[in-house]
Amino acid sequence: MDKTEQINKLALLSGVIIMVTLTAFGLKLFQSPIPQNLTTWVMWAILNALLLRASISAGNKQSWMLSAGATLGVVFITLILLSNGEWHWGMVETISVIGATVTTVIWKSLGPKRGVIAIVVAMNVAGLPNMYDTYLAPNPEGWWLWAGLALACLLAGIGAEKWTVQDRLFPVVNFFFNLTMLILVFL
Repeated sequence: MDKTEQINKLALLSGVIIMVTLTAFGLKLFQSPIPQNLTTWVMWAILNALLLRASISAGNKQSWMLSAGATLGVVFITLILLSNGEWHWGMVETISVIGATVTTVIWKSLGPKRGVIAIVVAMNVAGLPNMYDTYLAPNPEGWWLWAGLALACLLAGIGAEKWTVQDRLFPVVNFFFNLTMLILVFL
């Protein structure tokens, strides 16, 4: 098996792992709610779809599968959270929406490669409400979500074809975000 085949298999595996992990978490939320910030998940659904589009437009040949799997899984979780009727809005959510909106405008202005940077920043800003809620009330019941997402991002980062923004920024940055969330659920 040559290096390109290995990279393709890691990229596909990362997309499958993230989609399966998110879908399993959505099913868990459907059965027994684990506190989550709906605002974060709604923004992630939108931003993952935008990142998928920007990554493909920027010429990403492998790690777009991580974005595709994330988009499908996050949309599923968002729908579950909406059906559970969970919603609250505060200052952290307002700041996150402003940050996500600004970076999305930057993406539309600067094109796909710089747009990947802007959207990855927006995704992490969008994650702040969930991170803040987890910090205030850690719940180890969902540890496996963050572990699975960190693993998927790690595999996508390793399996990326090149060390370019469009190939590795999303998986590497989100590996650290998900690792932080994994640590926070145990504090």
